[in-house]
Amino acid sequence: MKVSELGNSTRLDANSNPGPDGEWEYSYTIIHQESDIPVIVGLESITYKGIRVHLHPFILSAVK
Repeated sequence: MKVSELGNSTRLDANSNPGPDGEWEYSYTIIHQESDIPVIVGLESITYKGIRVHLHPFILSAVK
C-alpha cells in the first residue's frame, strides 16, 4: 500500500504501519502522549531495502 492511499489514517494521532510497498516501507509511531495537556510525540520513518532513509520527529500540541 502506498502512503498516498492511506488518506486520513496518517493524521498523526494514531499509529500507522501499512507494511512494505515493494522495497519501501512507511511507518508512523506515537512514542508519547499526554492527556492533561494535549501533546503527542511521534516518529515518521521511511525505509528503503531495510535501511532507514528518513526520520521525522513530530511534537504536536493542539490549541483548543
